[in-house]
Amino acid sequence: MGRVKARKGETSGVRPARVGEGEAVRSLLAEVARDEEDRMLLAASCHLLDSGVDTTRFSQPFRVLVFERRRTLLGAALVQAGDLGSKPGEHLAELKDHQNLYAQQIGMQRALFARVNAVSAHLAFMGVTPSSRGQGIGRRLIRAAADIERGRGRRLLTGHVWDDDLANMYERWGFIVSPLETVAFFLREKVANLHAPTVAALNL
Repeated sequence: MGRVKARKGETSGVRPARVGEGEAVRSLLAEVARDEEDRMLLAASCHLLDSGVDTTRFSQPFRVLVFERRRTLLGAALVQAGDLGSKPGEHLAELKDHQNLYAQQIGMQRALFARVNAVSAHLAFMGVTPSSRGQGIGRRLIRAAADIERGRGRRLLTGHVWDDDLANMYERWGFIVSPLETVAFFLREKVANLHAPTVAALNL
């Protein structure tokens, strides 16, 4: 899976994905695409990768990292701009009958999340081939992503958590996993309790 041509002097490790590797990346990450929206995002991202587009200059930038060993891609990660709070939280549903109050609360949520998103990056997808799991490849992808985003001035790397095994894995890598529905983010000081899907957050 993900067989690629090595370049002279190249060693195994994490690097940015290259033009022509989109299909290999898509294959690696297909397992972690949970729904049609995820699959569309993954397909579009891999298409842009193969088109040679510099996606780091987008208004909502993203980058794809891969782990390569012996000319084979064994892992990949797609890191995008912070996207927390883009949809109204479920806790606001009871206010829908009060339009002015609902609009006010939505505005406050967006403003609050905008502050957090400005200094955060989000791990949208990460996958490792089944035969290569347990070898530290995921950890190395996370470390590389964290180093890059820290260099860009980000102070938080987040990732969605879907089950206990994933939560335990994130915690081993230094993430703080939020209680269900509520995330406490710490930058230089506590920003707020933010309503969101269960999220893991790593201070950079």
